[in-house]
Amino acid sequence: MAPGSGGQTLLPDPVRDRFKYEVAEELALLGDIDAKGWADQPTRDFAASAATW
Repeated sequence: MAPGSGGQTLLPDPVRDRFKYEVAEELALLGDIDAKGWADQPTRDFAASAATW
């Protein structure tokens, strides 16, 4: 949940998580995420993958 959001989110957690995995799969980053986890996945990896997509 975003800080200061007052407890409301745009999407329910299961829907948001499914979306994150779909995007990661499309960007061929699932292997890294499975190995490192989401917390250790730098934003620049997503940006670099998206730029070539």
